[in-house]
Amino acid sequence: MTEIQFGTIRIDNDIMIPGDLRRKDGEISIGDSGPLLECNLRWIYHDGKLVSERSAMFGANYDELEVDGLCYGKAVVIDGMPFTVRLMEGDLGKDLPSEVDRFLDEYGHRMREAAQTDPYWCLSTEATPPMRLYRGGSYLRGGRYDGYCRGDDTLGALGYRPILIPEAFNPQRAHLLQGKHVYLYGPEGFVDGILSEITDYDLTLEIPRCPPSMVVNLIGCAGFAREIARCRVAVNRDQVRCIQLVQAGEKR
Repeated sequence: MTEIQFGTIRIDNDIMIPGDLRRKDGEISIGDSGPLLECNLRWIYHDGKLVSERSAMFGANYDELEVDGLCYGKAVVIDGMPFTVRLMEGDLGKDLPSEVDRFLDEYGHRMREAAQTDPYWCLSTEATPPMRLYRGGSYLRGGRYDGYCRGDDTLGALGYRPILIPEAFNPQRAHLLQGKHVYLYGPEGFVDGILSEITDYDLTLEIPRCPPSMVVNLIGCAGFAREIARCRVAVNRDQVRCIQLVQAGEKR
């Protein structure tokens, strides 16, 4: 799987609809999933990180994000999963290819294609608020530090597009997590389930809550995971980048 929907953007712990305009001051945070699917953020798995598919909200500037610890790395737990949340590093075309460059090299075409029917995805318009909202701020063309607006900027209110870095166990310590609910992250995708068997070559997962008609989603997991029986997945141990434990009593 290469995309997942979970977690919420919040102001003083009040849930916002992703991509909405912030309408009050308060602490900005990323929290647990909400009761409604449309309240939850959508993430793309890229280069070992989860990148928000679009801006989580519109109406924040760099200084506000820095005060709330969201610029350079803040520990958060979302639905029982520990992450570091921060901004995407670098500006488009600056120095060596940055996180921004690498992400757009792979996923920028989606924005350009969507722009044919959805102007919110337009890459060429900087000043119109809806364009900035879905582009995640002016970093694509503005050349500001980390791509986000500082408090003295005349626009002062751009899109906030977070990334999540899984805080995880070393794959060599997989035996410590046998029988527990885990996420296994590979080169291009990830899978989750109960870690039931461990060999020198594979880690076997039992997929939880799997109805008889369910087909396990292994998109992006070629060469990393394969379905060996209904709701059982074998994962190539050499391809596992990290293992993330789901804390007891929590689920996505």
